[in-house]
Amino acid sequence: MKVIDPITVTEDDLVSSVAEDEPVWDSGTTYAANVTVRGTGLFEHKLFVSLQAANLNKVPGASTSSTWWLETGAANRWRMFDASLSSQTADADEISVTITLPDLVTGIALLNIEAATARIVVTDAVEGVVWDVTYDLTDPGGIVDPYAYAFDPILRRADLVELELPAFAGAEIEITLADPGATVRWGVCALGRVQDLGGTQWGPVLGIQDFSVIEQDAFANYRIVERAFIRKASFALMIENRFVDALMRLLSGFRARAVVYIGDEDFGSTIVFGFYEDFSTAIPWPTRSLLSINLKGLPAT
Repeated sequence: MKVIDPITVTEDDLVSSVAEDEPVWDSGTTYAANVTVRGTGLFEHKLFVSLQAANLNKVPGASTSSTWWLETGAANRWRMFDASLSSQTADADEISVTITLPDLVTGIALLNIEAATARIVVTDAVEGVVWDVTYDLTDPGGIVDPYAYAFDPILRRADLVELELPAFAGAEIEITLADPGATVRWGVCALGRVQDLGGTQWGPVLGIQDFSVIEQDAFANYRIVERAFIRKASFALMIENRFVDALMRLLSGFRARAVVYIGDEDFGSTIVFGFYEDFSTAIPWPTRSLLSINLKGLPAT
């Protein structure tokens, strides 16, 4: 299992991205009910909807303006960095972002994406382009014969991880998702250093917890309300005893923080962006140990 602890991307780190086309709140404008604006100051990357008519000079996000404005989430440009799987940055044809981080980045996770291709380019100030790979996001799963190839709907991968980027601190990273003629959507862009927790053993348990409501009345009629779901997974890892103490410290540092866990790169369903519920380590052998970890992902729709 490997893990990416996402680095927080700030305004200074984001060189280019989709345009911020939401209007910025203006103190001199009177807003009608249900009008959406982008905040200012600490809230410049947040969206707010007006709750009342004649909304004049009420600052979005201020405690005194809670009856005037309702925060509805991150602005389009920042949804891929808001640590939420449900919210997605969206744009026509393609989304291209360029990021320069002072920290070392050896892994990237693109989660809850809707696109045909992805391209990652890493450029070092001295060495030039050190990585340029385009990924086909078509999912061949379920294509078992010519009939399925010709007539089954085209499926796309919703998650992509790259865990072998060259180690260049401060490099410029350009990521492009493309699907000409369609709307491209991007839920999470997580960048950071890849850390190895241990060898994932066969037998993981994978599934979801659904929060939808399905109720049946006395006349057998159903009321169905579709809601978010979360991924759940349980893994067993084989680790060397000399790494037990370091691994315990590392996982303790991840408590109450959303990180990207990758059970196996070949199985997208083993990617969980979220938290561990618990973990435990058994030391049954002189040189090897077994670590059991239970994961719970962030809500997705």
